[in-house]
Amino acid sequence: MNYPEQFVISENPEIVEVISLGDTMMQDRYGKQGERPLAYHCEIHSRDVAEDAMAMMAYAGRSQRLIGLMGIAGTYHDIEHSLSNGDNERASADVAVREMDKIGGFSLEEKGLVYYGILATITKVDSNGKVSQSPRLHVFTDEVVADADLAHLGKPTDIFLAAGDRLFKERYPGSPLNGPEYAAFDKFQLDFIRGHRFYTLQADLLFPTVNQRANICAIKQRIADRTINPG
Repeated sequence: MNYPEQFVISENPEIVEVISLGDTMMQDRYGKQGERPLAYHCEIHSRDVAEDAMAMMAYAGRSQRLIGLMGIAGTYHDIEHSLSNGDNERASADVAVREMDKIGGFSLEEKGLVYYGILATITKVDSNGKVSQSPRLHVFTDEVVADADLAHLGKPTDIFLAAGDRLFKERYPGSPLNGPEYAAFDKFQLDFIRGHRFYTLQADLLFPTVNQRANICAIKQRIADRTINPG
């Protein structure tokens, strides 16, 4: 785990221990580096979300304690991913709080911040097909975890495309990268990123619109290439 320089590991041993336990649990359940059985929702994604959430908190000038708590939320937010949307996040939040209780040293308020930060990553689809998340209104810590969960949308194109390919392999195991499922997945990615907006200024600055536009162009180009050269 890469912690921001504002977070002093030696001063926050209980936070580091809880994050380390969660990281190990993700590897044990879903396979180190995406080996089994999930290519996307493994420790690669949970570690990315934890690091991005901590980076946003550090960028916002928040205390190292809050930085670390959002690292816990990111680490555990998908730890029960085998469950359905909503059930996953609630069960994952329960696991995070349980591990915090085991290690000790956390207040009820701190456990609440982690719990509701994880619930903020629950996704919803409206009648127009637009996907949104579930942070409480104007609760910054919730918004940070929600933004971190989708931060890859605003990262450089190579990172964005690699994340998308891992998600495709997870959703369509065994399907080729030049088949009809991949074409449909590109359309899904294009619609998703076009309709997405980050909640926080920190996400907009760290994962900027210029990257999202470049990623849209990359997907559009891939769709165009497929049209010109089908199969």
